[in-house]
Amino acid sequence: MLSMNGVEKYYSAGGMLFRKRQHILRDIHLSVAPGECLGIIGESGSGKSTIGRLLLGIERPDSGKVLLEGLPVSRRSVRAGRVSAVFQDYTSSIHPFYTVEQALCEPVAALPRSSAYRQELPERLDFWLEQVGLSPAYRKKYAHELSGGEAQRVCIARAVLTRPQFVVMDEAISSLDVSVQAQVLELLKQLKETYGMGYVFITHDIQAAAYLCERLVILKSGRIEETVDVSKLGQVRSEYARRLLASSIVL
Repeated sequence: MLSMNGVEKYYSAGGMLFRKRQHILRDIHLSVAPGECLGIIGESGSGKSTIGRLLLGIERPDSGKVLLEGLPVSRRSVRAGRVSAVFQDYTSSIHPFYTVEQALCEPVAALPRSSAYRQELPERLDFWLEQVGLSPAYRKKYAHELSGGEAQRVCIARAVLTRPQFVVMDEAISSLDVSVQAQVLELLKQLKETYGMGYVFITHDIQAAAYLCERLVILKSGRIEETVDVSKLGQVRSEYARRLLASSIVL
C-alpha cells in the first residue's frame, strides 16, 4: 500500500529579506491499495501536484510520513522500479537528444543489478511500444518527430515497463487534444486491467477522473475536503465538493 499519514508541507515565499513559510498541505491522510486508481482533484493551488511529488519521493514532508508497504518512499531503494510517474509536459519529459529506445531504457538503470527483468527488458521494448499502440519503428525516432499523443504514449510506456506497483500521473492528459485524451484514458484503463497497477491520477478534469478511478480525494486549500467513491459522487456532503462537481457534466 502507498500511503500518506499526517503529512504537512511548507514552501518558502517572498524575497531575500522578508521570507515566510507558506502552508501547502495540512494533515493529509490517504492510501492507495494495489491495483486501485485514486483520483486527486481540486482547484489550482490546492496542493495536488505537491502530493504527487511527495508520493514520488521527489520532495519530503515537513512532518508526517509517506510510505510504501511501511517503508519511507524517499528511499530510492524502496521506490525504484515500484513507483513511477507520467507528467503533464511530455515535451520536456523526453530528453531531446535521446531516441525513443534510449528514453525507454532510462528506468532500467534504477532497477537492482541482480534483477532478471533488468537483463531481459531491452529485448522487450517492441512489446511495450505495442502495448501503448506504437509500432517498433518508433524506437529510432527522436522526441521532435513525435506528435503530442505519441510522445505521451512513450512516457506511459516508460512509466509502466518496469511493471511498477503504482504510477503517479500528474495532469498527464491535460495538454492533449480531446480525442487523444480519450485514447490515452482507454489505454490507461487497459494497462491497469492487464497488469494490476495502481494509479494516483492527479487532475482538474473531474470527468476523466470519474472514468478512470474508483475513489476521488477532493482537495481544498491543502486539506482533504472529502473522499468519495466514484459511484457515490452525487452524495458528497460538503458544499465545496458539491460546487466543484456541479461544474462538470459528470453528474
